[in-house]
Amino acid sequence: RATLADVTAAAMQVDRAQAKALLAAARTWAAAAEHLGATTASTVEAVRAAVANWRSEAVLRELAHVPLGSLRDVSGGGLRLGQLAKYGYRSVADVVTVSEQQLTAVPGVGPHTAAGVHRGAVRMWQEAAADVPIRLNPDQPTHAGTALITSLVRLDGVLAVTNPLGDIPQRVITEVPPAITRARATGSWWRWTFAGEAKKSQAATALTWLGQCANSPQI
Repeated sequence: RATLADVTAAAMQVDRAQAKALLAAARTWAAAAEHLGATTASTVEAVRAAVANWRSEAVLRELAHVPLGSLRDVSGGGLRLGQLAKYGYRSVADVVTVSEQQLTAVPGVGPHTAAGVHRGAVRMWQEAAADVPIRLNPDQPTHAGTALITSLVRLDGVLAVTNPLGDIPQRVITEVPPAITRARATGSWWRWTFAGEAKKSQAATALTWLGQCANSPQI
């Protein structure tokens, strides 16, 4: 059984102030890596959303030039398109974002026509979306195009930071917090005093590893 003198001697092997400072620094690294990872993920997602919005805008522009009568070639006959045209629906773009319920609200338009129009418009949308190229025209700026450029510029800035780091942020996220937990006793006289020899050894080893990380130019 360890005597008080033995415990005191073991405790003296760890500089409590340095341990606290190192643990605080390690928590800062982990928080920074988490923030960087979250920022990268949200920026990538923003680019995906901006591309989707831009594509939707581009497809709508394409479908605005496709007359409503073209839906007969896709959905077959029996569609009462004249009533829709009478109430302002003249292109596929006019109906592609309208639900079947909204279409049946048009006087003279029944469920058969509403379903056929909706089905044909969605099919044309899907075909156009698969073919439309991503092309930004600076002479004809659009809201979606501007948002896409803004998100791409932001992503470029984020990648300029993350690419040189390689897998370091992910390693910090996965390896540093567990090391902080193992080394926690080194920063507390109370925890260190009542820790067993195995835990003291584990804590000291973890603290040494964190110290090596602190001296790494990559961190």
